[in-house]
Amino acid sequence: MSLLGWLGKEPVAVNPRSLSPLLTKQNKNKNQIQKASTPTDAPMILGILGTQSKVHYDTMVLEVLAPVLEAWGTPDEILLPAEGDSSQTIHSWAIQQNIPARFVGCDWSAQGKTAKILRDSRIQRDATHLILLQGPRSNAYTTLAEKLHRKGRMVLLSERPGAPVCVPGKEHSTDEK
Repeated sequence: MSLLGWLGKEPVAVNPRSLSPLLTKQNKNKNQIQKASTPTDAPMILGILGTQSKVHYDTMVLEVLAPVLEAWGTPDEILLPAEGDSSQTIHSWAIQQNIPARFVGCDWSAQGKTAKILRDSRIQRDATHLILLQGPRSNAYTTLAEKLHRKGRMVLLSERPGAPVCVPGKEHSTDEK
């Protein structure tokens, strides 16, 4: 097969620094057909980012997991970080609910400080819905939740241990009118 046969009938000028594949008119039509034929009932994969220690099982279920079930329904799978007390709590809850849970680990010795970033990005990539559990001393997950919410991702945030989950970017008031 010649190079012209691989590229198509007419040679096309390509930016040599471009990493994107060549798309011909035929390939564009095939991609549109594949996107239209994908099912809309994709499995709901719930990803958990962050950890909250010293939170009891009942508090985690009532304040974090129950609102998720009301808002989104029962997930088909749960992705959890391998470390943390809250991961173990959510895993035991998932076993009771017959929901498959998968731990996503990271290699701290080989990857160092970037291990957490790589693990969290893998959970973000694979999950369709996210719960962010923020610890008491950091606001990093608040900004991440707002960023993901602006991008259209389904995100809930638990700002402090034992605090109920909320949609990021909306003010949360306890008194209702």
